[in-house]
Amino acid sequence: MASGITRLGKNTPLAKRRGTGTRKRWKTIAAACLLAFLSVVAILLVAFVAIFWRFTKDLPSLEVVVNDIKPPNATEIYSQDGELLGRLRVENRQPIKSLKELPPYVKDATLAIEDHRFYQHSGIDYKGTLRAVWVNISSGRAAAQGGSTLTQQLVRNLKQFGVTKEKKFERKIKEAFIALRLEQIYSKDQILLHYLNNIYYGRGAYGVDAAAHVFFGKSAKDLSVGQAALLAGLAQRPSDYARTEQRKIAMDRRDDVLAKMLEYKYITDKQFSNAKQDLTKFIAAPKQIHADFKAPYFVNYVLKQLTKQFGSDYLYSGLKIETTLNYKMQKLGDEIIRKGLDKSERVGANKGALVSIDNQSGYIRAMVGGRNFYVDQFNAVTQGRRQPGSTFKVFDYTAAFERGETDLSTTFADEPIAYPNDPEHFVKNYDGKYSYGRISCLSAIQWSKNTIAVQVAKKVGINAVIAIAHKMGITTDIAPYLPIALGAAAVRPIDLASAYSVFPTGGRRFLPMSIVRVTDSNGDIVLENLPSITEPILKQSTVEQMDKALQAVVESGTGTRARGYEDIGVVEGARGKTGTTSDNRDAWFAGYTPELTTVIWVASEQKRNGKITYNEMPGATGGHLCAPMWHDYMIQAVPEQRRTKVNIPGVTVTQEQADQKIALDPDKKVKKKTKKDSKPKPTTDPDAMETTPRETDDSLDPQDPRMNVPEGAPPEVTPPATEKGKDPGTEQNPDNPDPERTDKETTLIRSRIHTADSLAPNHVAIPAKNSSTQMTSARICTDSGRIATKYCPDTHKKRLSSDQKASLGVCNLHQVPLGEEE
Repeated sequence: MASGITRLGKNTPLAKRRGTGTRKRWKTIAAACLLAFLSVVAILLVAFVAIFWRFTKDLPSLEVVVNDIKPPNATEIYSQDGELLGRLRVENRQPIKSLKELPPYVKDATLAIEDHRFYQHSGIDYKGTLRAVWVNISSGRAAAQGGSTLTQQLVRNLKQFGVTKEKKFERKIKEAFIALRLEQIYSKDQILLHYLNNIYYGRGAYGVDAAAHVFFGKSAKDLSVGQAALLAGLAQRPSDYARTEQRKIAMDRRDDVLAKMLEYKYITDKQFSNAKQDLTKFIAAPKQIHADFKAPYFVNYVLKQLTKQFGSDYLYSGLKIETTLNYKMQKLGDEIIRKGLDKSERVGANKGALVSIDNQSGYIRAMVGGRNFYVDQFNAVTQGRRQPGSTFKVFDYTAAFERGETDLSTTFADEPIAYPNDPEHFVKNYDGKYSYGRISCLSAIQWSKNTIAVQVAKKVGINAVIAIAHKMGITTDIAPYLPIALGAAAVRPIDLASAYSVFPTGGRRFLPMSIVRVTDSNGDIVLENLPSITEPILKQSTVEQMDKALQAVVESGTGTRARGYEDIGVVEGARGKTGTTSDNRDAWFAGYTPELTTVIWVASEQKRNGKITYNEMPGATGGHLCAPMWHDYMIQAVPEQRRTKVNIPGVTVTQEQADQKIALDPDKKVKKKTKKDSKPKPTTDPDAMETTPRETDDSLDPQDPRMNVPEGAPPEVTPPATEKGKDPGTEQNPDNPDPERTDKETTLIRSRIHTADSLAPNHVAIPAKNSSTQMTSARICTDSGRIATKYCPDTHKKRLSSDQKASLGVCNLHQVPLGEEE
């Protein structure tokens, strides 16, 4: 029986109609997709044209841009009371008129390292960009390789095009479109010429010809292949490469340029070999003395702080620097030092320094680093290290009061005290006299008795004295010797002023501060500092006792000339301490009122045959030389400070943070941070990196003999055997020597103490009894018990065996006085 279903063949009319319908549907879909694609392309094209028009509609001509190039605004430094202290402007432009003026390898060096496909692309190097992206991804470093063409770099570096250097997508788009448009309008040679005339090479040099003169003292047309490669390598990071002292880094970069020139066949193998052997050095940069600045010592101090943080190039970019200086006080300080030294010529005084700090903010109000900045740029306030004499005694008594070992009423015998190493020699008072009675600590401070200060320091432990000195702001190393109690260590005037300011601030300390605010040429804040105050350093009872004692010094003790008298005016609220070294080479007065702390130092400096020495000043004392100068300054400065008092909330910092800040970078904030998008990135310049406190300081010349006083305990000194953790300098609990002091504070104090943790004179190596019997005479330093040098102030003869003499070693306590050479 036949089935009722009829099977249709392929060629039946119905099958044909179905096939035709399927094909039509696919054609419709394909057409729709093509239309959609073309629509998207059209939309993208329209968007591209719109964006291109948006970014290039107001594009100025390259000639207009070049003609509009003007030196940037000069960086200006202001005092807090609005006085313009100085301007920095060092831009140097010497444009060339045609590429034909240059040897081919000068432009080829730049092309090789920056954009070797410059003559092949149309403003954007798509191939180079993709390659850079691949290298960055494969290397795992976001900035391993850049993809910007020379045209893009020119657009970015000429502010007339309105393109910033911010890393934003919109900026990159704008930069690319402007580069494309420039390539449509101008020839490659025109663009390259303007690039070579406007790129920055460092040292204020814009353009290759200016750079050639600045770095090699010649025109760009006279450069060798090696010199051309060296300059081409600078443009990427001038602050890193354009430094005379960073020669190796610059030469490595030059070799990279030469290798690229050889790779792209810009030079031959022979030229490459010869250029590699070219050892040409940069000529020395002219020294910026800035002698025409107002307050030049202070301004250069400020510039050094900013150079460390941002690098030297950024310093000349049209900044406005607002400082803490009060120009009225500064002029007064300059005048006081000049007149005071004129009056002190009878004793040979010709060198002086003054620093004045606002107690309620740490603002440096005046800084006089020397008599004449044009003659000598050495800043004695921040760079000089001199023995402070009796001004150091405040640390002896402060340590003793703080630990409860003594108070103002505690008495000691004012009588000859034998040195630990030599019972035949004694600690002397300045006048060489003794009362042979018991004297209270108050009277001892008032009349500056050496015998009492030494006994107090010995009782509390010399390491406790050193710890309190560091805690209060002294940043130089101090060797643990008992004579330190009388000021045998070197300190900086700015440190001493900071330490004394602890008393008028109730036991805390505002860190010295010189910079308030820095804004860039666009008015954006680059740096803003708030006063930084430490956590409590001293107990209130200690502060009150020291304040009372320092009041007695100026009212009826060695410093009455500082307070003054009715006929010349009395400095209200004056407190202070005189200081004179045993050889009369240094005279000091350190003191304060509730408003200001001021330190003055005077000496007799002599330069002969390239050497600097400090002479004795017979009869000169801090009370006679410095105290009157302090009075004449403070009697006028205090009223000015009251009129300009700063009421700014301070930022509290820990003692550890204070230690890290005060030594080298007092203006770097601890807590408050500035906006990232308006700040320059910290420089990679080695000179701008943070340094370890007490290792270096802000020297204009690290080789200046006034900087190089060996400090610290002699390597031969070894502490006696002690129980683990026990401090031989004190009887307190080693884990917490002061019950009221926290464990953290105790750890901090101990971190300050040298490994020779002892009263060092008691522990100098003693010669063995079975030494050789061959005896010789030797002069022994009374302070250290070692073989004396010509710088030991108190010596005596002693007969020793050869072995004994060898084991003693040379005195390491009394070094070459600061500023002198052997």
